[in-house]
Amino acid sequence: MNNRITQVFALTLISLVLAGCSAVGPDYQRPDAPSSEQFKEAKGWKKATPSDLQPKGAWWDLYQDDTLSALIAQVRISNQNVAEYAADYEKAKAVAEEAGANLYPSIGATASATRSGSQSQTSNA
Repeated sequence: MNNRITQVFALTLISLVLAGCSAVGPDYQRPDAPSSEQFKEAKGWKKATPSDLQPKGAWWDLYQDDTLSALIAQVRISNQNVAEYAADYEKAKAVAEEAGANLYPSIGATASATRSGSQSQTSNA
């Protein structure tokens, strides 16, 4: 019975494949599409010239704001404070993760072996 089902399935599959192959047929004709030999860019287009490697200097001077300039100077002096605050944040984050670690499942395993029994020898004297 199983062999019969396999044969029917194989014949059906072959029929579908052959029907699909003949569906495309020789009637297909490639459509004409106009194309040029080379790409032409739009008028006014020019090649990009990034200047990221040039030194930027005091970019905040463009705003002509004394308060901003004073704040930038203050940040330059207290950069170590920012580093200290970042380290404190990372430490607090690690402590919080450690405190929540017992909320996750854990897997443990132990192994032990014991040997019991006695061996006795009897002698006939």
